[in-house]
Amino acid sequence: MERKGCQSNVAKVMCNLRKKIEWDSRKPTYIKTVLGMGYKFVFAEMKEETGLTITNLRLCGVEHFPIDEGRYIVFLFEATQYEGELCSSDEGRMYWIKTEELDKVHLVNDFYDLIEVMLDENLREFQYVIENKKWNIIKK
Repeated sequence: MERKGCQSNVAKVMCNLRKKIEWDSRKPTYIKTVLGMGYKFVFAEMKEETGLTITNLRLCGVEHFPIDEGRYIVFLFEATQYEGELCSSDEGRMYWIKTEELDKVHLVNDFYDLIEVMLDENLREFQYVIENKKWNIIKK
């Protein structure tokens, strides 16, 4: 009985998650159900923006920050394999860069905080909290 309850809880969580991130939760494009296996995250946006098809994904963190209607949530993944040629898109110029050269390019202000959450096994969450009209970063 315990296993069945666990499966029901997971299904409920996934259903609620789909309602928050899918355009139409009845026709999911980001989270697919794979019968007999569980759930699979599908990233058409990655292909559209970079030309790459990514595989062997590992969820390595969650970023969230406040917006007028509630919270905006971003799932942080690591991909260990890819296929295709890296190409630019309407989102901007895409190119590979070595880790030691990151300080030579313009990065978003919170880039190193995000990478820390993704790489540190003890961290899983990156959150912006507004206090006294100032955006503060919390890492857990």
